[in-house]
Amino acid sequence: MEENDQLKKGAAVDGGKLDLEDAEARLKEENKNLKADLKTLKDALASTKQRLEKARNEALAMRRQSEGLTKEYDRLLRNMPSCRPR
Repeated sequence: MEENDQLKKGAAVDGGKLDLEDAEARLKEENKNLKADLKTLKDALASTKQRLEKARNEALAMRRQSEGLTKEYDRLLRNMPSCRPR
């Protein structure tokens, strides 16, 4: 919006041809920067998704291990009367 106003003011002052070319160059540069930022963000998102999946898998493995330990503890308590807490 502000750029449009600046372009209109520039066009009114000196015909605007140079201002339009300058504005076009700035917009191309900004577009290039935005595309680079987009690529960086996409790469970061992919990396974060991989880390999230790894963390979920590790949490699931720990949960299963915990369940296995609980079952083993209960089995030992049933089979070994001397293991019962006093």
